[in-house]
Amino acid sequence: MAPNTAYQVLVVTLLSIGVLSLFLLASWEEQKKPRLRSAVVVAAWGGMIACLVGCVIVRCFSACSVSNDGELIVVRDKTGRVVEVSDSSVWTNGRTASFVTTWAIAASSVQPITDNPKVRRLHYEAMVQVTDPAVFMQTCGPMLGQADTVSGNLQRLKDTLGYQLFEFNNARSKDLAKFYNPLSLEQTKELESMLRAYLDETLKPKGVAFVRLQAWSVE
Repeated sequence: MAPNTAYQVLVVTLLSIGVLSLFLLASWEEQKKPRLRSAVVVAAWGGMIACLVGCVIVRCFSACSVSNDGELIVVRDKTGRVVEVSDSSVWTNGRTASFVTTWAIAASSVQPITDNPKVRRLHYEAMVQVTDPAVFMQTCGPMLGQADTVSGNLQRLKDTLGYQLFEFNNARSKDLAKFYNPLSLEQTKELESMLRAYLDETLKPKGVAFVRLQAWSVE
């Protein structure tokens, strides 16, 4: 049973026991059945206390699970500091649990700066991976109070990559003019090597690393 469901069941049970105990106390006259009334009082209060303790336990130690499809759980405290990272179930203990997709692909294009009229616009796609989820969520994750979703964190990863691809295009525009044949293995390896050298340096402080050049073309 999910934590929230269990919590709701316990609350309903607690309220039901409370209402039942009041009904029983009002139904029996004390002078006729004092022992039975005392037993009802003890049972009612015992049940209410047990349910109350159960509510507190489930609420404080609610579990959070994640599937093995490339997602991780990053747990942050009330200040936003990352305190735990896991690829399986974790106890949130009232803290914020974020689901992080560990890889993303972003596309970019650039018109190399050159006087050669034969040089055409270059399109390419790069793949990156989150290598340090704690650092990624600390530097790129949602601010406290912002929506925290799988799709939102994936978009933050794509935006982080996309930003650096724009910077790469600006920094290496002249060098990109040499790439004209996507079927050339040598050109593909050289372009991938350029991307790796630049992105590994710029993305490392954010807990992200370059994986590979996914595809490229010219027009």
